[in-house]
Amino acid sequence: MKRTLAAGEGKHEYGSPFEDNLGVVQAFLERAAPGRTTVKENIRWASIRKYKSGGHAKAEERNVLGLALHASERGYEVLAFIRDQDGDANRTKQINAGIATARQMFPKLTIVGGTAVRTSDAWCLALQGKSSTENVKDPKTALKNNGVIDLEDRRTLIADADLNRIPKDAKSLNTWLSQARKL
Repeated sequence: MKRTLAAGEGKHEYGSPFEDNLGVVQAFLERAAPGRTTVKENIRWASIRKYKSGGHAKAEERNVLGLALHASERGYEVLAFIRDQDGDANRTKQINAGIATARQMFPKLTIVGGTAVRTSDAWCLALQGKSSTENVKDPKTALKNNGVIDLEDRRTLIADADLNRIPKDAKSLNTWLSQARKL
């Protein structure tokens, strides 16, 4: 099993670093690459030490580079993360630029990461077979209206979902899962 650093924005993405309370990053990894990774550390997005060396990278790009550096320094084989887009297309561009640069700088590190359009809650809606989830203005409320309220509900949904029913228009989710399946 590949030693993995997981990161995400909030408690639903990264889970708890102190309990056996895995977040959706780990749940998605387990579904896409069963038994191939073991998450050894979780980092909350706000706690990332931004990469500061060289260039004039944007904040989100420096966050991704900071995560990759942290993972590399600690001997992780995989960096897995989800960052909510929150309707900010520039965030997606910065994250993608950070991933591309990190893959060049840390070629031994496998990166499974990206921006959840609009949020990871929209990804959960897509797991329920719903289309156009990347356009839902308030995916958290829509998910709650479908009975998915807390982290445990999200983990159960991910564990039980038929990944073949994910709509093609859930592009950010399908891209992330495609990366994870290559582990």
